Amino acid sequence: MPAAKPLASLALASTLLMSVHPALAGPVDLTTGKAITSTGVFGQLSAQGQAFPWCAEAVCPAAALSTVNDGVYLPSGTFWQAGTLWWDAHDPLSASNTITIEFGGLYKVDFASIQGDNNDEYWLALRDAGGNWFDWAYAPGCCSAGMFERSGGLLATEATAVRISARSGDGYYAVSEVRLTGFAVPEPASLGLVALALGGMLRARRSRGA
Repeated sequence: MPAAKPLASLALASTLLMSVHPALAGPVDLTTGKAITSTGVFGQLSAQGQAFPWCAEAVCPAAALSTVNDGVYLPSGTFWQAGTLWWDAHDPLSASNTITIEFGGLYKVDFASIQGDNNDEYWLALRDAGGNWFDWAYAPGCCSAGMFERSGGLLATEATAVRISARSGDGYYAVSEVRLTGFAVPEPASLGLVALALGGMLRARRSRGA
């Protein structure tokens, strides 16, 4: 299994691959408005988290799950609990939270963007056509305080869904937007039709040249 790649400095490699294997159609927005689910508890501070005076009475409701793929990015530097889907991994119920977005088909994913809290690491796993999950890319900690976007082009990889999780950092995580793009993978029947069409064109050319 190839190692997951950071979302940075990979645009050139992706471009080179695309020049060798041009997309049949695309790019397609794979995540905005698509079916989204989650596991774990969001918007709940642990006893450790409540010791910090982030919000009045330590209460800041998490944003709706649907805001993660609504296509709207928050202003850079936005407070980590302000309009975000946040969680405190120090709480046992939130220690392994995940967010999953279905693509609605099989696609070659070649670009990812995630807006998350600055000092944490966010991981993107993809699900292949056989239903198996594998780590694909990660967004490292960066920048100054608050919410920041990390994005980049990556080597195109076939997938049907993306799953977002968090690791490292301070354990106080927040995601406000995730967007992946790519292009459709032709179904075997479609590839067969293309092959037949090309074969017909070649025979026609040979007949004219005879």
